[in-house]
Amino acid sequence: MVGTNATGVGLPVGSYLWNPASRTYTTLPPPTTSVTGPVALAHTLDERGGVAGGLVTQVGEQSWHHTAVVWQPGTLAVQQLPTGGSADTYATDRNENGLIVGWRINAPGQSTTAIYWPSANAQPVELPGRVAYRVNDAGQIVGIRNFTGSSAYPFSAVMWEPRRGRTTRLGDNDLGSYVIAVNASGRSAGFAVATRNGNNHNTAGWWDPPRRGDCPRHCSPR
Repeated sequence: MVGTNATGVGLPVGSYLWNPASRTYTTLPPPTTSVTGPVALAHTLDERGGVAGGLVTQVGEQSWHHTAVVWQPGTLAVQQLPTGGSADTYATDRNENGLIVGWRINAPGQSTTAIYWPSANAQPVELPGRVAYRVNDAGQIVGIRNFTGSSAYPFSAVMWEPRRGRTTRLGDNDLGSYVIAVNASGRSAGFAVATRNGNNHNTAGWWDPPRRGDCPRHCSPR
């Protein structure tokens, strides 16, 4: 859960864990060193009760600095992830094996690059795309990359499998797509852009996990 100020705009005031059993909030703590004046911004709660996200500091009227962190299960102790020399980093998910995904900006003003951390102490590894959103326990990572061939939507949903050295475009109607989730079996969900009566619209769907020798039909959204 993320809290904002009274107007609901600008930098959030912090992030919290909600316990339905006790009906209590627990504030995610910022670190005591390394980053000054940050706000904790949670992104994903993992199966063990740990949190992936970042620490955000406002540096201008409409600009922020992000530092990727994870909060450890149980203690919620915060651990800053290695930046690899990047200007900004942010974590979006972590699997039960400790593999963390997210994005980084290599220099101010540049676009985001998808990354993963093999562990919380490892340097980030770049993926060929813009943002890595989710990772399952098998190490299959889903996210988006640029799709310059579409006049409707600039991104295409992809799956990265670092252990196989493989990137698979999940498929769409050649107008762009977006992925937001992946399950334990590798099935992912999101939307693809379609055209109807001359107008573009988003169609929710899912993709089967990639197989070796995938064909275009297999990679089409259902």
